[in-house]
Amino acid sequence: MRETAKLHDLVVMHQGRSVGSITASFGVAALPDHGMTEKDLLQAGDAALYSAKREGRDRVVLAETTALTDIPADLIRITQSKA
Repeated sequence: MRETAKLHDLVVMHQGRSVGSITASFGVAALPDHGMTEKDLLQAGDAALYSAKREGRDRVVLAETTALTDIPADLIRITQSKA
């Protein structure tokens, strides 16, 4: 089994000195759950990123799901399944 390193366990040096611990926070947004336009997806991902930072950093946060009422009607495509 391969051992994996964790980001916060890395020692990063700059000019012979440690820069301290490193964290990584991510905000995740996906089409169509978090928006139907590029702008909406970027805003949802950005909001999720700031939530990750507020919650203590070093984490991944999924954006809140967009209600269908927030999506313009001309962008909604409804399909019926054939059972």
